[in-house]
Amino acid sequence: MRGRRAGALSFAQAPADRGRVIESGEGKRRRPRWRWLLWLPLVFVVATSLQVALLRFVDPPFSAFMLGRQAAV
Repeated sequence: MRGRRAGALSFAQAPADRGRVIESGEGKRRRPRWRWLLWLPLVFVVATSLQVALLRFVDPPFSAFMLGRQAAV
């Protein structure tokens, strides 16, 4: 090996693009596709809470109890 001493450490050279401006969207880490699974419990709680809050103030035109009463007659 010409020009190198035995046992000498070799360091990698700096990348050629060092110091350049990163374009929008470039170099961003992508989230795993399963990340949305973490939001499912929150979405479930919010959706059911909104349904209860809506029925608290709005009189439903039809319900399962009404259907059961009609079927029994």
